[in-house]
Amino acid sequence: MSNHSHNEKFYSYLISMNNTYMELSDLLVKKAQALEEEDLYTLDEILNQEQVHVLKTRGFDQNLATFRSKTGYKGETLSELIAEMPEDEHRRFGELRDKLSRSLGYAKQVNDKCQRLAQVKVHGINRIRSEAAKPAPEQKPSRQDRPFSKNV
Repeated sequence: MSNHSHNEKFYSYLISMNNTYMELSDLLVKKAQALEEEDLYTLDEILNQEQVHVLKTRGFDQNLATFRSKTGYKGETLSELIAEMPEDEHRRFGELRDKLSRSLGYAKQVNDKCQRLAQVKVHGINRIRSEAAKPAPEQKPSRQDRPFSKNV
């Protein structure tokens, strides 16, 4: 198989990765809303969908390595691989790399927001639990609550 056909397959793969990150970003926005609204049912559904998208993104480094081995390119990063491609591919792959970078950056930004929201919610739950676990302060009975004491 020629490098051109490997490049085409790799380009299609990068498009699918970009789409995955855009879909993941949409889910993370919904996750942030569910966290803010404390909608546990929706949050559970989103977490299941999110897991599928995250699994799709896990093999990126392996796919880069496979592409390298099939094409003979030596670059370790996507930018380095693009630099080794024929010059007529630089612009097309470079634009896609930029899109992918923006999609990944946005997904990370929204995920960070979700992490912060989750930490705030967990902190609130822990505060409520610790308050509930404290023994009630003892109150001295008033003179009227002591039936056998003399009111002086």
